[in-house]
Amino acid sequence: MVSDIRYVGGFGRMSWVDRAGYKQAQPDPLASSGEQIIGHMNAEALRIGFRSPQDDSESVRRELITMLAEARV
Repeated sequence: MVSDIRYVGGFGRMSWVDRAGYKQAQPDPLASSGEQIIGHMNAEALRIGFRSPQDDSESVRRELITMLAEARV
């Protein structure tokens, strides 16, 4: 029986997960798009962090467009 679960979501993102939270957990919504997103970012020689957590490819696209538009000003 599992007694403790530790979530590690990247640099500075970790916490304990209770049973109810674990049962409700879903797979990474960006898993199928991640390689394409990373490849695009690496090809452009950009390495930036998102301002907020992103959970689907469309929100990542919108966030990147917004960040780039703000950087151009």
